[in-house]
Amino acid sequence: MPSTNHSLSPLRLFIALFIVTANLGCRSRSFHSTGSAGGTRSTATASLASGSTLWSSEPEKPLAFALEADLSGLFASDDETRKEKGRVTVTGLDGTAHSLAVTVKLRGNTSLKQCRFKKLQLKFKDATKGTPFEGIESLQVGTHCDLAGPVDNFRLGDERVVAREYVAYAFARVLGVASNRARLADLNYTDTGGGTFTLRRPALLVEDHDDVATRFGGRKLDSVEEEAKFKVLTRASFPKRDVAQQHWFELLVANSDFVLADLTGTCSFDAGGFYNTKVYEKPDGSFGTVVYDFDVAWPVRETAVNRAILESGLGPMPSPELAPGKPTFTRYVSQCAQYARTRHARTDTAAVLAHFHSHRAELERTLEAIPIDVEGRANWRGWMNAFFEATSPELFSLPLVRGGTTGYADVALTQKVCTFASAYYPVLVKEKSGDSTEIKVLENTYDAKRACAEDGSNGKKGVMTVFVESNQIVDEVP
Repeated sequence: MPSTNHSLSPLRLFIALFIVTANLGCRSRSFHSTGSAGGTRSTATASLASGSTLWSSEPEKPLAFALEADLSGLFASDDETRKEKGRVTVTGLDGTAHSLAVTVKLRGNTSLKQCRFKKLQLKFKDATKGTPFEGIESLQVGTHCDLAGPVDNFRLGDERVVAREYVAYAFARVLGVASNRARLADLNYTDTGGGTFTLRRPALLVEDHDDVATRFGGRKLDSVEEEAKFKVLTRASFPKRDVAQQHWFELLVANSDFVLADLTGTCSFDAGGFYNTKVYEKPDGSFGTVVYDFDVAWPVRETAVNRAILESGLGPMPSPELAPGKPTFTRYVSQCAQYARTRHARTDTAAVLAHFHSHRAELERTLEAIPIDVEGRANWRGWMNAFFEATSPELFSLPLVRGGTTGYADVALTQKVCTFASAYYPVLVKEKSGDSTEIKVLENTYDAKRACAEDGSNGKKGVMTVFVESNQIVDEVP
């Protein structure tokens, strides 16, 4: 196959980087940039275990504590600005009970409308010294939701969601992906308002965004700054390796509920702005991003009764010729991986994937250590296995067609039918004949709207065969 890329092939590059990263082991766990092009651990990331014992002491072991507040009043209001006084009771590090004054408010996006038991934010008013919350001023609480009604398979609305979502945060910790720290909790709620209920449920404690920014040596933008910056920030505003790592991580955890500039979804892109991605400013004026909020990632929300979500929620199935004979998960992830790789330089993608693969055994051990329901563990194991198979050298690298390439209906290249809109477009090569090559366009909802797929002679969006000039096919993104 003709190619203008004369450097290492993606297969050989991936294998070489895999070997190097595997040998390095845990000595370089984070790709969070320090100004170099490589994947070195930043000063901020190196102190992940510092600070509150809440994050550094057995995060998989649920922390038991109690919360009293007018919860029924908060839940009825749906008002994120409303604050209620409350108290947290927790056993201190010396074994004595501590009662701490807090303010409680609501948080969340779609969950505010979909959950009866909404997500919370706690702000400590008393000194936390000597308690598991020492050093913490504010804390996010992910609740069991208690789904208000059917939402088209979008959300799992019971207590299983807590440990399932925690898996994503635990994976981020293992891989050094810039994200909030998290801890499982066993929380006893007492309503002091009109509802006067008491109930005990699992909860997910998540690091406050201000603390995350500080940990990475920067500061979180306030809402006014965010609105101004989001209008001008693009993917180019952030270190390329960090963006590649975060994008591939979202695919590893099957999370489509995010936007990072022009990247969004598990298998599609072409957005703008930021959603479930926090931006922080570094002292030198540059910017970094943090990914969070995985409560509607596929392994979190999937149940046996809505198994059809694989097709209705994740998008159309890939071409039968892509990863033939492999399980459905592998074929779907393989399709997503092909599109994700077109968005990043080959060196960044190869380095990130080699890093992920070298930590696969640790991810598997982490999953086994988390107290999660049987079906949830199977979801995570199934998706993770599919990700690693789909990004293995055997299945990963498909040829790419350059953006702007014309697609023709005939081998003589005389009957134009379409133009490839994406910068690079993964395809299946069927047959080369002189200066023309017959290729098959892969199915994908996003690209079916923009590229050759929409004008296919067979009338099916996302599935078509065209001929292109052979010199427009390359092995990899430069």
